[in-house]
Amino acid sequence: MKNTHIIAHHTDLDGIICHAIAKRWNSEIVGHDIKYGFESEPWEKINEGDVYFCDLGYSTRPSNLKMIEKIKTLKNNGQKIYFFDHHPWPKELIQDLFHIAKHNLKSSSSPLLGNFLLPNDEIVRGLGQLAFRDDHNKGNKMSNTLTDILNSQYDTWELINHLSTIKNIEDCIPENSYDYLREYRESINEAKKNLLSNSKVFNINGIDYVIGFSPKELFLKPGHREIKDKYPNKNTICLFDKHSNVMFRTTDEKTYNFFIKAFNSGGRDLEGGFNFDSNTDNSNFSQRIEKILNTLNNSNYYEFK
Repeated sequence: MKNTHIIAHHTDLDGIICHAIAKRWNSEIVGHDIKYGFESEPWEKINEGDVYFCDLGYSTRPSNLKMIEKIKTLKNNGQKIYFFDHHPWPKELIQDLFHIAKHNLKSSSSPLLGNFLLPNDEIVRGLGQLAFRDDHNKGNKMSNTLTDILNSQYDTWELINHLSTIKNIEDCIPENSYDYLREYRESINEAKKNLLSNSKVFNINGIDYVIGFSPKELFLKPGHREIKDKYPNKNTICLFDKHSNVMFRTTDEKTYNFFIKAFNSGGRDLEGGFNFDSNTDNSNFSQRIEKILNTLNNSNYYEFK
């Protein structure tokens, strides 16, 4: 019997909950962790069986284009490819690549997947709502706690397994996660101070950019939220120690389009992200900041309408 596979990110709540919903639907489904930028690739392991792609986003980065070529190979191999996403994708590419596609920019991947696999499951509906809250900056106590667990040292697969088997949505928080939560939250306060003290404003071609950098313990999403809250009216860029990913928030559509093209980024709602190439030393903040500043200096903002 051929395996069924799900590929989704392990870097935010939406990707994790996609895994949990799929496992709730089919306890034998094979889950694959894939990071933003596709640093870890499961392609050799999915050369047979149906494949569910969730919350992966689109850009013209070489790593993303490589993913698209791999999907074409799977499709040509006769495998059924399913797609659930809320990031911008070219419509014609969705039509060409996937047998079944659920794409909605105003949703999140988890509710799209849940409505397809288990439309009458109240737990699945509740999990999807938690992912939506986290994705759209409307977090509540439970979604924020799950995000903290994900950012702690708690085992991600254990969290997925737990969420896939709960009987009540109130039981989302694993009993054995509280020590991890406490340690994470104690360390996070110091990390926030460090991040904010290492936030600097750069004016390039008349445009202000705030670049924040910090040890990776704070993680991208909550770390970037700190920077955005401190500088609500400025373009923000956030990066972390030993982490190739970068997140950004822009203040207007023109600057957003500039970032998407200048950094070959993916994104939505004036926010997005990109990865440094493999030649970059991700433990060297100065090198990465210099690369960002050089790109901003050497790109013609006025070309991007």
